[in-house]
Amino acid sequence: MSTQYPVLGSPLQVNGITLKNRMITTSMSPGAGYVTKDNRPTQRLANYLEERAEGQTALIIQTICPWKRNDIDPDHIHELPSCYDESCIPDLQRYMIEPVHKHGGLICAQPYYVTGSPTPKRRKAPTARPTSPFSSSWAASAP
Repeated sequence: MSTQYPVLGSPLQVNGITLKNRMITTSMSPGAGYVTKDNRPTQRLANYLEERAEGQTALIIQTICPWKRNDIDPDHIHELPSCYDESCIPDLQRYMIEPVHKHGGLICAQPYYVTGSPTPKRRKAPTARPTSPFSSSWAASAP
């Protein structure tokens, strides 16, 4: 990292996790083409996240919708990846986690919710959650 900004380029320890520097990007919704019609991440999203990680961003925060938006919110405005059951995990791993970890970066989910957003009336499927902060391991938990 640059010697011009030594603090910005220095590692930062947060709750037992060490960020390689202090470069963090907040959640961004890149738009159409970054997820499939089923709200699964695409190679285009993988490329977008990898480019940010390759640029030495230590932590990328990405919005994740915790329900299947097409079923509940067919007129949704933002195209976002979803994680509503265990079937979503392999795509999140392949297109979001692996491209970021490849360059030593970390990624975490910011659940999507806006006041007035439709929410599921009942949830039959377990919810996926990271096993620890900034982890690439996921576990299912009952709603």
